[in-house]
Amino acid sequence: MTGFGRASSGEDGRDYVVEIRSVNHRYLDVRVRVPRNLQEAEAFIKNAINQSVVRGRVDVTVTARGGDDGGPSSILVDHALARAVLAAHDELAGTLSIPQNIDTRTVGAWPGVLKSVEQEFSTELQIEMLTPAVDGALQGVIEMRTAEGDRLEIVLRRHLDRIEQLRQEFVAVAPEQSQHYRERLEARIRDLLAGAGGEMNESRVMHEVAVFAERTDITEELDRLKCHLEQSRSLLNGDSGEGVGRKLDFLCQEML
Repeated sequence: MTGFGRASSGEDGRDYVVEIRSVNHRYLDVRVRVPRNLQEAEAFIKNAINQSVVRGRVDVTVTARGGDDGGPSSILVDHALARAVLAAHDELAGTLSIPQNIDTRTVGAWPGVLKSVEQEFSTELQIEMLTPAVDGALQGVIEMRTAEGDRLEIVLRRHLDRIEQLRQEFVAVAPEQSQHYRERLEARIRDLLAGAGGEMNESRVMHEVAVFAERTDITEELDRLKCHLEQSRSLLNGDSGEGVGRKLDFLCQEML
């Protein structure tokens, strides 16, 4: 079933956004895309999905606002280099006898004067900051899948009721088929013997009717169909306490 969830979390200058998309699939297939510095959190995310989702193709995307690593946590100034840049401009102004009009923007733009320093986070801390976003996005997916499942349950129950109605109609008319066949067989034999003056062999007719009845007996199929319908309703009622997709798939094949 389909589902979508999106949530964010973070602290200390880091803000993670998690998006989870789920579509129908025969098995559970989880694919995770995370920033470079979160590779070690991939196993944690997959484990969280495995504990909540039984089947489906699940795509998880984690992004860090401000860059792949969540942005710099501080800026360092190389004061010695800044003074050297300013001194060089003073010397240049004196040599050329021109005004010195350098400002902090010019000094700061010099390579190496300003440096971004990123705070190092342990894997455990990153997972701790990421967990609320994963849980929130996963909850959104589960809610959408549950709502879709509720709607599908109504449709499935309607189909099961219709199949049961048809089954009961078959149960009602099945015993009459042998008698109808006997009547048609006797009428055909009488037509064939009418011009020949022969007599109908009742024992032969009864034998043919018995063979027909044995070959066309659907009592076992109707009983098995009833059992499959009961099992399907039991699964929809949640009596098994587990995922029902594969079992319903099997029962549908058997009913068909």
